[in-house]
Amino acid sequence: MDTNSTIAMFIENNHLGDYSSIIGLLITLIGFTFTLYQLYKTKQASEVATEAVKAMRRDLNKVDVIANLSSVLTEMEEIKR
Repeated sequence: MDTNSTIAMFIENNHLGDYSSIIGLLITLIGFTFTLYQLYKTKQASEVATEAVKAMRRDLNKVDVIANLSSVLTEMEEIKR
């Protein structure tokens, strides 16, 4: 008997192929669960970023309105003179 057939018999007799398949399945399930968790965290971060952008746009609009009102008031003061 050569070394390769001895190893093959050992693997077959001890059902190592079955065990490695089960371990592979468990690793796959753990990886998939981790991926879903990361997707959930990414979605939450995206929602937070979207809200921050909306708040920034509202603030910029307020600044723009204030600048326009200031300009109008300045022009009205010039008209009065």
